[in-house]
Amino acid sequence: MAAATDILLDTDGDGDLPIGQNNFTIGYSDIQHVQDAMVSFPGEWKQFPQNGIGIAAYFKARIDSLQILAKIRQQLINDGYTLNNPQVYQDATGALVVEPNAIRL
Repeated sequence: MAAATDILLDTDGDGDLPIGQNNFTIGYSDIQHVQDAMVSFPGEWKQFPQNGIGIAAYFKARIDSLQILAKIRQQLINDGYTLNNPQVYQDATGALVVEPNAIRL
């Protein structure tokens, strides 16, 4: 499967649409798709109400990394990605680190 392309969002996290040459910016979007799946909660996508991991619900909580990994696997595999050793852990500061290591084949 070819790399996905889509309308890109700004990389600063505010969700703005960058405009280039008087048009939307279109480009490689797999990383953006994975990020969207991570931050969205189930029910936020009208067409696909079960999509979304809702990773923010796990911030500052006692994490069950196996439960989070299972959600990540399910969502990203359903979305056509292949996962290569995804990891979820807390770093030395206690911050939740998620490395999905997902690629679309």
